Amino acid sequence: MLSQAKVIITPALGVILLNQKFTRAQWLCFILASAGVFLVQSAPTKNTTLAPSASTRPQNPMLGAGCMLVSGFCVALAGVLMEKMLQTTKMFMVRNAQLACYSFVSATLFYLCRSRSGRSPVDVFHGFSLLVWSFTLLQATGGLIVAWCVALTSTVVKNHAQVVGFMLASMEPLLSQRHINIQHLCGVVISVGALFEYARQRSKTTKTVHKHFANKDDTMV
Repeated sequence: MLSQAKVIITPALGVILLNQKFTRAQWLCFILASAGVFLVQSAPTKNTTLAPSASTRPQNPMLGAGCMLVSGFCVALAGVLMEKMLQTTKMFMVRNAQLACYSFVSATLFYLCRSRSGRSPVDVFHGFSLLVWSFTLLQATGGLIVAWCVALTSTVVKNHAQVVGFMLASMEPLLSQRHINIQHLCGVVISVGALFEYARQRSKTTKTVHKHFANKDDTMV
């Protein structure tokens, strides 16, 4: 759940690394969107109640919370750096090819290590059925679409799209239950309302900036 802190960490890193500016109302929208996701994820469901088992290992909540926060920070940092890379150059496909080279190098090293370890060599495309190729093409297309959207908008908008997708996916268990979970419903309403308010605030800010530059151009003329 704490990994969703990227909704707040991303704009904070955007301010530091990309010199982005957000109003107080927009920061409030970020906080409310994260709070809504937290409410939805922490809402009890009929499938989450597990019987206690003697073999259950003791858990460390602080370690888990720390790992989730680190995960959210890494995701936010990677998104902001990718946005900086994509928006500072027009070579969109070249940048995506450079990112693909990283996975190619790691896969090649794994194949070479497996060959030198004495194991029987395996075909590179072993197990790649039509279904696997379809999923591979789907993931590649999705990655290009995400990168293209980040190049045109921002990582903040990408995170908001992920929040919307999560809310849509969470509606199925909400509707399948006989009794509506108030916490789940409130989380959905808070997150969706915060995203709509952020879009309204962003539109208002964009119109103000355009009007400012238009008046400046008229003054220069």
